[in-house]
Amino acid sequence: MEHITLYLQLMAGAFGFCILAIWLKELIQLGTALLLSPKFGFKLHHFSMFGFEFRKQDGKWECSRGRHSLLIQSMPTVDLTQHHEPEELERMEKQLEAVRILILLAVIGILFALTFPSMLRLLHADGSILSALPAGLGIGMVWHSLVTLGIRLYVYGVMMKKLPGYVQSLLKRLRAGERFGEMGLRPIETLPYKNPSQMEKMFYYSFYIPAMIETGQIGALQQPIREMTAYYRDRDYVIADTGNYYWLVFYYSRYELNPTAATHFLNRIRPTLEKDKDVNARRVLAYYAFGIEQDFPKARQYLEDAYAVLEKCPSVGERELERKLLRDLDGFLKAKGF
Repeated sequence: MEHITLYLQLMAGAFGFCILAIWLKELIQLGTALLLSPKFGFKLHHFSMFGFEFRKQDGKWECSRGRHSLLIQSMPTVDLTQHHEPEELERMEKQLEAVRILILLAVIGILFALTFPSMLRLLHADGSILSALPAGLGIGMVWHSLVTLGIRLYVYGVMMKKLPGYVQSLLKRLRAGERFGEMGLRPIETLPYKNPSQMEKMFYYSFYIPAMIETGQIGALQQPIREMTAYYRDRDYVIADTGNYYWLVFYYSRYELNPTAATHFLNRIRPTLEKDKDVNARRVLAYYAFGIEQDFPKARQYLEDAYAVLEKCPSVGERELERKLLRDLDGFLKAKGF
């Protein structure tokens, strides 16, 4: 019986450490993102929770069923409807992250104090199964939050001096109204950044791919698309990668017709894509309907949906690229009599 009790205590503690602590940490991060982002020039318009996708459309939150997941994911993005200088926006982004971390650490301190008696009881071998759960939760919150803090410090202290820092500068230029084709982007192997990780390459490709499309250098897409295909083929979908999934579905529906690849990546993000009313999502669906499904009336409807929201795209560079791609598809459909 004593062995069974010890086993159950270990299981309860592990559940608190590995599951409940991560959920609570992510819920705190989600809450601070929702409440604080607008005050710092950012917004949270999309997050997922336990397989449910939440997206803000026309000021209202919509919920849809996504892929089964035990994760909570959220990522604030710049609110381009607010007009801030790039330097001011960078400062506000750091302030937002600092405030969110401070709130997280404050909650950890309170929770650690509340669960400390349970930890002491376990150390003195007089704790119960019920005391193992809060003890594991308290220890887990401290551990996972310190890991989060370490990641933030690494990102801002180390990664910003490498390829991700260059990508961040490209984002600033895009926010300032520069078009993708004006950025002078080069193949990643010609950039002065040694041994970038695959993740870092994916960040860069989210700018490189639209730049090559805008300037008509379609042949230059083959290498990054192959790398992205291999990288994302068997990975679990996370919100931060949405844009690259969109580019994969679009590429395999427009430039290199590949029903298997296009459908594979579309299925990975189908709930998100179908609920997304923004112009880039409607454009991806339109090209998929045209190139893969050969359903020209459906492609025309998605195209009209995309045109209807085109001017809502706040970034000049993204808006003009979308306009070009929509015009191309409009011509293809008219040639088919639609």
